[in-house]
Amino acid sequence: VTIGKKDGSVTAPTAKTLAWTGSAQTLINAGSSSTGTIEYKLNDGTYSTNLPSATAVGTYTVYYKVLESTNYKAVAEKSITVTIAKANNTLTLSAASATYTYPTSGTFTVTKNTSGGSLSCTSGNTAVATCSVSGTTVTVTPGTTAGTATLTIKSAATTNYKETTASHVVTTASGTLSV
Repeated sequence: VTIGKKDGSVTAPTAKTLAWTGSAQTLINAGSSSTGTIEYKLNDGTYSTNLPSATAVGTYTVYYKVLESTNYKAVAEKSITVTIAKANNTLTLSAASATYTYPTSGTFTVTKNTSGGSLSCTSGNTAVATCSVSGTTVTVTPGTTAGTATLTIKSAATTNYKETTASHVVTTASGTLSV
């Protein structure tokens, strides 16, 4: 009499929701099997019982399988896809708003730009004010029209961080002419 092995089974591992931290992160929550040992590998790596981890932003394929045991057949290789997303950037300005009197320009600074992404500035109403960025200093030039405009300061996306913006509200006051 020959008693054959039963089919093996597995509860699949699940992908974690991850964002870049600069440190290695475990990519999945472990699967389980009562029929054999689960092994994992990352991309073209080597199978191991250790859960795979990665550091860089990107998409990874994690393979898993269940080994044959005394009473159960192996479970063939399967895979799941896991992504490490870009992290959110922090962009902080020295002032959220200011009043400028035509024709006198003024400045404020970007006090925090976690990603170090390149900075740019645009105005919601160029008749009220325009802006430019040099390093971390934003120069505001009041326009010839009194009023309010929102300046949008943008830090460009980098390898590990998402693009982000911050706002500075400009009020342009009319200047005084002396005769």
